[in-house]
Amino acid sequence: MNPVSKGELSNFRKLYQKKFRRETGLFPCEGVHLFEEVKRHPGWISQILTTGEFFSDRQDLFRGIPSQQIRIASSRELQSVSGTDSPQPVLFTVVNRYAGKSPDFFHSRRILYLHQIQDPGNAGTLIRTAAWFGWDSVIFSFDSADWTNPKVIRSTMGAFVSCPVFEDSPDGALLREAGKQMAGYFLDMEGTPVQSVSGTRHPVCLVVGNESNGFQHGIPSQDFSAWSKLHIPGHPDRVESLNAGIAGSIALFQLRPQ
Repeated sequence: MNPVSKGELSNFRKLYQKKFRRETGLFPCEGVHLFEEVKRHPGWISQILTTGEFFSDRQDLFRGIPSQQIRIASSRELQSVSGTDSPQPVLFTVVNRYAGKSPDFFHSRRILYLHQIQDPGNAGTLIRTAAWFGWDSVIFSFDSADWTNPKVIRSTMGAFVSCPVFEDSPDGALLREAGKQMAGYFLDMEGTPVQSVSGTRHPVCLVVGNESNGFQHGIPSQDFSAWSKLHIPGHPDRVESLNAGIAGSIALFQLRPQ
């Protein structure tokens, strides 16, 4: 195995900035569990950083990985490029295989659209939940969090490799296309109870954003009057609204493919 170079460490560190993730088409990941999930799907991993001790102890973990992709680093070097206070023994870069692509609207049965979701934890949780319930893909609005943000990636627990993630343009082109080919639903406090559409078999696009502001807040001026409003029944006298990650997860379960 080759030792990691200063240049490679510098390039890895830069990937914690959105600008460099966009330029390179790569994003950083950390952790053994995440590594195990991603490596099961060929074509994602670009380069791996690990210590010599960990590589020797866990050679089974790296079985099938070309040696030219592995770099040996000291614990101090891993600490210097890690995005967490306690670095994992495996850090690696991943190719964004969805960059510049769009969902297959014709064959998709379920698409989740995240509108103005800025919290990385919520965004990652919703990707993970969509994958669990068999949704085909997730689309991030232009003004949502960057899905390749390391905090989002940690929350997905690797679900992005099995549930494709796409980014919409500022004019909402992917959202408009979804509206043409699928039944549209969005979470809104004024909507009908989400269980009213349980078991639907037609293609569905679910929009999750801020339930308090509603779907129309910040949405491009296109007409979405045919879309239906849904809400999660509860006790608004006790709390204003649900966390977007929780509300979206409930809706993903209720509208899951039958």
